[in-house]
Amino acid sequence: MTINKSILDESVSFKKEGYFVLAVSGSTSLDDYHKIAGCLQKTILNIVQHTSITKQKIILLSGGAKGVDSIAKKFAQENNINFVEIKANWKRYRKGAGPIRNQKIIDSANALIAFKKPTSTGTTDTIRKAIAIGMPTMILYYNSDGEFVEQSMTFERFAEIINNRFASD
Repeated sequence: MTINKSILDESVSFKKEGYFVLAVSGSTSLDDYHKIAGCLQKTILNIVQHTSITKQKIILLSGGAKGVDSIAKKFAQENNINFVEIKANWKRYRKGAGPIRNQKIIDSANALIAFKKPTSTGTTDTIRKAIAIGMPTMILYYNSDGEFVEQSMTFERFAEIINNRFASD
Protein backbone atom coordinates (compact mmCIF):
# COMPACT_ATOMS: atom_id res chain seq x y z
CA MET A 1 0.00 0.00 0.00
CA THR A 2 1.38 3.41 -0.94
CA ILE A 3 1.10 6.70 0.88
CA ASN A 4 -1.01 9.28 -0.96
CA LYS A 5 -1.69 12.39 1.13
CA SER A 6 -2.59 16.01 0.59
CA ILE A 7 -1.77 18.36 3.46
CA LEU A 8 -2.60 22.03 3.89
CA ASP A 9 -0.03 24.24 5.52
CA GLU A 10 2.08 21.92 7.63
CA SER A 11 5.39 20.12 7.46
CA VAL A 12 5.51 16.34 7.35
CA SER A 13 7.85 14.00 9.17
CA PHE A 14 8.36 10.76 7.27
CA LYS A 15 12.16 10.83 7.52
CA LYS A 16 12.05 9.45 11.08
CA GLU A 17 10.00 6.51 9.80
CA GLY A 18 12.81 5.49 7.45
CA TYR A 19 11.45 7.08 4.29
CA PHE A 20 13.59 9.00 1.83
CA VAL A 21 11.67 12.14 0.87
CA LEU A 22 12.43 13.53 -2.59
CA ALA A 23 10.97 16.98 -3.08
CA VAL A 24 9.87 17.80 -6.62
CA SER A 25 9.60 21.45 -7.61
CA GLY A 26 9.05 23.11 -10.94
CA SER A 27 7.36 25.62 -13.13
CA THR A 28 3.58 25.61 -13.28
CA SER A 29 3.85 26.09 -17.06
CA LEU A 30 5.94 22.97 -17.74
CA ASP A 31 3.46 20.35 -18.86
CA ASP A 32 5.30 17.71 -20.89
CA TYR A 33 4.33 14.65 -18.87
CA HIS A 34 6.58 12.21 -20.70
CA LYS A 35 9.76 14.29 -20.34
CA ILE A 36 9.23 15.15 -16.67
CA ALA A 37 8.03 11.65 -15.76
CA GLY A 38 11.06 10.25 -17.58
CA CYS A 39 13.36 12.38 -15.45
CA LEU A 40 11.57 11.29 -12.28
CA GLN A 41 11.86 7.65 -13.40
CA LYS A 42 15.61 8.02 -14.06
CA THR A 43 16.08 9.72 -10.69
CA ILE A 44 14.29 6.99 -8.77
CA LEU A 45 16.03 4.18 -10.70
CA ASN A 46 19.43 5.70 -9.96
CA ILE A 47 18.63 6.23 -6.28
CA VAL A 48 17.56 2.58 -6.00
CA GLN A 49 20.62 1.36 -7.96
CA HIS A 50 23.25 3.51 -6.23
CA THR A 51 21.95 3.57 -2.64
CA SER A 52 20.37 1.23 -0.13
CA ILE A 53 17.05 3.09 -0.50
CA THR A 54 14.25 0.95 -1.93
CA LYS A 55 11.45 2.22 -4.16
CA GLN A 56 8.96 1.42 -1.39
CA LYS A 57 10.81 3.79 0.97
CA ILE A 58 10.79 6.76 -1.42
CA ILE A 59 8.19 9.50 -1.05
CA LEU A 60 7.76 12.12 -3.76
CA LEU A 61 6.79 15.43 -2.15
CA SER A 62 5.41 18.43 -4.04
CA GLY A 63 3.47 21.63 -3.51
CA GLY A 64 0.17 20.66 -5.12
CA ALA A 65 0.35 23.22 -7.94
CA LYS A 66 -0.29 22.65 -11.64
CA GLY A 67 2.53 21.83 -14.02
CA VAL A 68 5.44 19.86 -12.55
CA ASP A 69 3.70 19.24 -9.20
CA SER A 70 0.64 17.67 -10.83
CA ILE A 71 2.87 15.62 -13.14
CA ALA A 72 4.79 14.29 -10.12
CA LYS A 73 1.49 13.29 -8.50
CA LYS A 74 0.25 11.49 -11.62
CA PHE A 75 3.62 9.79 -12.08
CA ALA A 76 3.59 8.57 -8.46
CA GLN A 77 0.05 7.22 -8.78
CA GLU A 78 0.79 5.42 -12.06
CA ASN A 79 4.01 3.89 -10.72
CA ASN A 80 2.87 2.93 -7.21
CA ILE A 81 5.25 5.41 -5.55
CA ASN A 82 4.48 7.10 -2.24
CA PHE A 83 3.34 10.69 -2.72
CA VAL A 84 2.61 13.62 -0.40
CA GLU A 85 1.76 17.18 -1.31
CA ILE A 86 1.94 20.19 0.98
CA LYS A 87 -0.42 22.80 -0.39
CA ALA A 88 0.01 26.52 0.17
CA ASN A 89 -2.56 28.20 2.39
CA TRP A 90 -3.28 31.21 0.18
CA LYS A 91 -6.27 32.25 2.29
CA ARG A 92 -4.23 32.53 5.46
CA TYR A 93 -0.88 33.83 4.17
CA ARG A 94 -1.85 35.51 0.88
CA LYS A 95 1.31 36.43 -1.08
CA GLY A 96 3.51 34.81 1.54
CA ALA A 97 1.83 31.41 1.13
CA GLY A 98 4.14 30.14 -1.62
CA PRO A 99 7.44 30.83 0.18
CA ILE A 100 6.01 29.45 3.44
CA ARG A 101 4.90 26.26 1.67
CA ASN A 102 8.29 25.98 -0.06
CA GLN A 103 10.07 26.14 3.30
CA LYS A 104 7.81 23.42 4.69
CA ILE A 105 8.65 21.24 1.69
CA ILE A 106 12.39 21.73 2.24
CA ASP A 107 11.99 21.10 5.99
CA SER A 108 10.25 17.80 5.16
CA ALA A 109 12.62 16.55 2.43
CA ASN A 110 15.98 14.78 2.12
CA ALA A 111 16.75 15.95 -1.44
CA LEU A 112 15.32 18.13 -4.21
CA ILE A 113 14.86 17.72 -7.95
CA ALA A 114 13.82 20.97 -9.61
CA PHE A 115 12.56 21.70 -13.12
CA LYS A 116 13.37 25.40 -13.59
CA LYS A 117 12.38 27.94 -16.21
CA PRO A 118 13.80 31.49 -16.09
CA THR A 119 10.46 32.79 -14.81
CA SER A 120 9.99 30.13 -12.10
CA THR A 121 10.05 32.30 -8.98
CA GLY A 122 8.64 29.61 -6.67
CA THR A 123 11.07 27.02 -7.97
CA THR A 124 13.96 29.48 -7.60
CA ASP A 125 12.89 30.11 -4.00
CA THR A 126 12.76 26.37 -3.27
CA ILE A 127 16.19 25.79 -4.85
CA ARG A 128 17.70 28.66 -2.87
CA LYS A 129 16.30 27.27 0.40
CA ALA A 130 17.57 23.74 -0.36
CA ILE A 131 21.08 24.89 -1.29
CA ALA A 132 21.24 27.14 1.80
CA ILE A 133 20.97 24.07 4.06
CA GLY A 134 23.25 21.87 1.94
CA MET A 135 20.45 19.64 0.68
CA PRO A 136 21.35 17.45 -2.34
CA THR A 137 19.79 19.38 -5.23
CA MET A 138 19.53 18.52 -8.91
CA ILE A 139 18.30 21.24 -11.26
CA LEU A 140 17.00 20.68 -14.78
CA TYR A 141 17.00 23.98 -16.64
CA TYR A 142 14.45 24.88 -19.32
CA ASN A 143 14.25 27.96 -21.52
CA SER A 144 11.24 30.29 -21.51
CA ASP A 145 9.64 28.18 -24.29
CA GLY A 146 9.73 25.10 -22.05
CA GLU A 147 12.53 23.37 -23.96
CA PHE A 148 15.15 21.49 -21.95
CA VAL A 149 18.53 23.26 -21.92
CA GLU A 150 20.82 21.51 -19.42
CA GLN A 151 20.97 19.89 -16.00
CA SER A 152 23.21 20.63 -13.03
CA MET A 153 24.52 17.03 -12.84
CA THR A 154 23.83 13.54 -14.13
CA PHE A 155 21.18 11.34 -12.53
CA GLU A 156 23.97 8.98 -11.46
CA ARG A 157 25.91 11.78 -9.73
CA PHE A 158 22.77 12.92 -7.90
CA ALA A 159 22.26 9.37 -6.61
CA GLU A 160 25.92 9.16 -5.54
CA ILE A 161 25.61 12.40 -3.58
CA ILE A 162 22.47 11.07 -1.90
CA ASN A 163 24.26 7.79 -1.10
CA ASN A 164 27.26 9.61 0.39
CA ARG A 165 24.99 11.81 2.46
CA PHE A 166 22.63 9.12 3.75
CA ALA A 167 24.73 5.94 3.74
CA SER A 168 25.17 6.12 7.51
CA ASP A 169 21.49 6.82 8.22
